[in-house]
Amino acid sequence: MSKPIYTPILNAKQGEFDALDHIRTETNKAIFPLFELPIFSDEFLKRKKYENEPTPKRLFVADTLSKIISARSNEPFMLDIFKWSPDSTLESGEHVLNFSYNYLASRNANVTTVVGYDRWEDIQYVKALESIRVKSDSFCIRLESYAFEDMYDEDHFSEILHDILDTLQLTPSKCHVILDLGDVSSTSVVEICEKVERAYGLIRPLGFTRVSMAGCSLTSFITDMVPEQDSSEVILRREYVAWKSLRNTADIGFGDYGVVSPNSAEIRTPHANGKIRYTISDNYFVARGHSRMHGNKGAQMYDLSETVISSGFYLGSSFSWGDRRIEDCANRLLKGSLKDWVAIDTSHHIQFATMSVLEFEKQLLLNRTTARL
Repeated sequence: MSKPIYTPILNAKQGEFDALDHIRTETNKAIFPLFELPIFSDEFLKRKKYENEPTPKRLFVADTLSKIISARSNEPFMLDIFKWSPDSTLESGEHVLNFSYNYLASRNANVTTVVGYDRWEDIQYVKALESIRVKSDSFCIRLESYAFEDMYDEDHFSEILHDILDTLQLTPSKCHVILDLGDVSSTSVVEICEKVERAYGLIRPLGFTRVSMAGCSLTSFITDMVPEQDSSEVILRREYVAWKSLRNTADIGFGDYGVVSPNSAEIRTPHANGKIRYTISDNYFVARGHSRMHGNKGAQMYDLSETVISSGFYLGSSFSWGDRRIEDCANRLLKGSLKDWVAIDTSHHIQFATMSVLEFEKQLLLNRTTARL
């Protein structure tokens, strides 16, 4: 597989699937998404679909995986059980990671299994990965918070990384690496660059050639970004600005968390504020409403859509499916649930992020070509 243009880390949920169902063909081929499998919580047991089901967890995971296959078709993607305990099993006792891989592979899905550095100490997790390695050589090593802490002790970090490579018999040049900074909403661009530069300097000599970085500047609570109800703010996309700075000297790909913070709660609250997260150059334009239980409730999305369209940032209904839905909302043709607005915002974001990275790469190549003349 050639190097992807953009690596979004996405929840494997309906909103994200809806966005991918309406993605442009050329954009779909340019991305290499990492899907995080949602956990099966006790809340799901209250739903009619699962209340009399003998293996509800297995059914939930299988349903989610089938939706990933539908969203990606034959295109490649990564799968991670990051939100699950690393020793998680289904009702049968089968490890959730083994079941997931076997389910996807039996349906010819183009899946890459994610290896979590932070979870490597769990023996059941390692054994699950070893079982997958017998059948596949497509892996991605995800370096997260503990990994970045361990990098200050280079010998310790190197020991764990080599243990991963040796245990799974991975060839660095064939293995993708994601430098995942997670929530960077309170991290300066300079600090992001320093962390990534340190990590890149440690792993590059080992032969890794497919390296991406990822982070998220959006917070889990809208009040942290837009303090006042029924107002808007411009939020810096710190991970993207840092990537552009780093890309000038490092062969590193770009990734982020779409429009959903990695710290967002799994269960949605009915009092959630209406909001639209509209990705723009180097920033997000975030329009905030108020509690969907108060005032004009869901109808507030009409006003928020008008705010986006009149902001000067709106790119028109032809830019993406999400942009078209924003215009439909402004024309009072839809209100949309929280899930619908994740889909709408994600649709615009993926299209904008992919095009932005592609244009930056083209300009970088042009500048380097010109400099050699």
